[in-house]
Amino acid sequence: MKLQKDMGLSKGYATVGAALRANVDVLKYWIANGRAITTGSTFGDWRNIVKTGVYSERATAAGHCWQVTEYDDDRKIGDDVGGFYSPNSWGGTGQFWMSYKNAIRLFTQYIAL
Repeated sequence: MKLQKDMGLSKGYATVGAALRANVDVLKYWIANGRAITTGSTFGDWRNIVKTGVYSERATAAGHCWQVTEYDDDRKIGDDVGGFYSPNSWGGTGQFWMSYKNAIRLFTQYIAL
């Protein structure tokens, strides 16, 4: 986010959630108001995520950042219902859904200004 500001691509950024303390309602508010959330996680199982399109974790650290651009309260994600969508930086097969339950695992969450 700082790089975007330094390059003149945004006016700055604001923190909308703390690491490991994501508030689903706050994230949904910002998305509903046209803002993508920039965040990430430490333990994503990216090989499996790319194959399945669903966020999952593994025991070894494999951090990655991405944007969350949509949510769906009715989407079934594994055994959970409701979650966030990320088009991810890989494009093509890299997009995935993360259940609201797993959102607690996110890094700090930001929006561009």
